[in-house]
Amino acid sequence: MKLLKQIIPSAFIGMGIGTLVNFMFVLVTGRDFSFGLPAFIDQFPSETVAAGLQLIIFAVLGISQGLAGNLFTIAHYKQNLLVISILHYLLIIFPLLSAAWYLRWFSASWLAFLALLLSVSFTYLLIYTFNYLMIKRDILSINQKLKEHGEEE
Repeated sequence: MKLLKQIIPSAFIGMGIGTLVNFMFVLVTGRDFSFGLPAFIDQFPSETVAAGLQLIIFAVLGISQGLAGNLFTIAHYKQNLLVISILHYLLIIFPLLSAAWYLRWFSASWLAFLALLLSVSFTYLLIYTFNYLMIKRDILSINQKLKEHGEEE
């Protein structure tokens, strides 16, 4: 039951973020709104079928990325943060790149693939650095409070 309570919200978050990113892409490129890229939609008998499949892929991405976050709570006592973060990155990047390839987010060139990989990796690194600094600040604050409490006794 606990797993189901994590999977359902993660699926909806994945669908929401995927749809939002799709809409932002439409705004940036200035093209008419479509539920997916023409190269993806053209493979199906209708845009509705393509949009439904794309939503399912977004849901699966949300679930896989939501479950990957469990790695930090499961393994953090046994490994250092860098090892866990590298494993987490791999659990995030492979499903994302697979979905990006299937949904035709990049052309079939190594340069386009590399550009996507670098942008996702850079975003991951920014989020990782921010989280690391926040955790470090919290630990320093807790240590300072413990030190002050110890001096009072």
